[in-house]
Amino acid sequence: MRVLLAIPPYDFRDFYPEYMARKTADRSRFGLIPGATPPIGLLLIAAVLREAGHDVFFLDGVYATEEDFQRVMAVHGIELVGLLMMGYGWNTSQSFLLRLKERFPDVPIAVGGPWPDVMQRECLEQNPAVDFAAAGDGEYIMRDLVACVERKGDLSAVRGIAWRDGDVVRVNPKAALIYDLDALPFPARDLVDMSKYAPSIGHYHRLPATTMMGQRGCKHECIFCHTNTWMRHGERYRSAVNVVDEMQELEEKYGVRDILFWDNNLTEDYDGIHTRCEEILRRGLSVIWSGNTRSDTLDLPTARLLKRAGCWKLLIGIESGVQKNLDTLKKGETLEQIERGVRICQQVGIRVFATVMFGIPGETYEEGLQTIEFAKKLNADYTKFFTIGVHPGTALHDMADRYGTCLGHAQSQSHQSSGFVPNTMSKAQLDELIHRANRSFYMRPAYIAMKLRTMRSPTDLYQNVVGFRAYSRAVFAERAARA
Repeated sequence: MRVLLAIPPYDFRDFYPEYMARKTADRSRFGLIPGATPPIGLLLIAAVLREAGHDVFFLDGVYATEEDFQRVMAVHGIELVGLLMMGYGWNTSQSFLLRLKERFPDVPIAVGGPWPDVMQRECLEQNPAVDFAAAGDGEYIMRDLVACVERKGDLSAVRGIAWRDGDVVRVNPKAALIYDLDALPFPARDLVDMSKYAPSIGHYHRLPATTMMGQRGCKHECIFCHTNTWMRHGERYRSAVNVVDEMQELEEKYGVRDILFWDNNLTEDYDGIHTRCEEILRRGLSVIWSGNTRSDTLDLPTARLLKRAGCWKLLIGIESGVQKNLDTLKKGETLEQIERGVRICQQVGIRVFATVMFGIPGETYEEGLQTIEFAKKLNADYTKFFTIGVHPGTALHDMADRYGTCLGHAQSQSHQSSGFVPNTMSKAQLDELIHRANRSFYMRPAYIAMKLRTMRSPTDLYQNVVGFRAYSRAVFAERAARA
């Protein structure tokens, strides 16, 4: 069967304010802060479908236009389309889906990803162009769905999908999570030109760079995160050998020099990450890498081993500088643990990318100012300040009306537009916290001196220049809004 796997066409300005993202005339380049990485989930599904004997084609909406979709579908005789849908992707793709179905009425359209995971039935109820919605680990669900459609089989037997039975939407039982992640093939990266991709500013040190996943699921219960909606207490890990096999393939076959791991917490599996690092060192790989961690799972011996094995940066979610607000988020960490984790990274020479959010339920403007001071005290290499988003399927979504106001369905999911305003502050105060945080953090002499000391390459210089341009545009945008 001929299957098209794709992300619908999109513009970074759909998700970021103009001062952070602008579309350039050349679609192979990005403006300012955002970057794009190959969609590992779709490429994993592509590899599984290929193993099952199907012909797979791929389009990424960051490059592909609606005309590209129509051309590929017509030229290659596509028989089924599978689309990745994030929350914003769903909101901005409604008319695209309808036009695609109008042009190719006999081609089934399946959607999957974070949005269908929690809004499975609604995907079919809200848009008549959608024929199937998958929820859960997509590799085997899509394999079984394609096989069923090809043989015109019984759709009620395909676990993990919602489908149309005449005018009725049926939701089948959930599919089992995939626990043997080593059994999956490596992503079909030959379907993409990896030279076109780069992570966002601050998340790569060398090019070409790409992404990997060595873990799925999360045992923590942060109220703002949708990861644990389907996968709470479903942590699954690839073996260290399997992960390093893929790293070696990326280095030797594709010339990748930098890998960003999407694992929720690289150091959650203590023995696993130590074995992974030792395997990297044993093979003598030169590729560098980075990822996410939690301060409460990071110790000094682990950080030293990570550094020796090529880890150059860790993202640490600070979120707030007020313990009360961390407790509200159910982070399960203390301010002391967070500071200790940051200091450990700084001690061994691993760069820190910190995240800080404003708009936490119950947070006051004054507490936001305390958070800014805490972020300045930590002095991470990069600190991303944003507003909390309210995503369906999260605990925050279920309680949002009790603790604040969501300013529109799409806007409230954005981390850039102050879409959720807690009852304890105004939207103007929330906007002011973001602007004040960026001003006071990035324009400090101590921060500027630190960036100058740690600049080691043309890539560092480029990212610092681009970051400063984005900051300058933010200042002008703020002044224009106040005028």
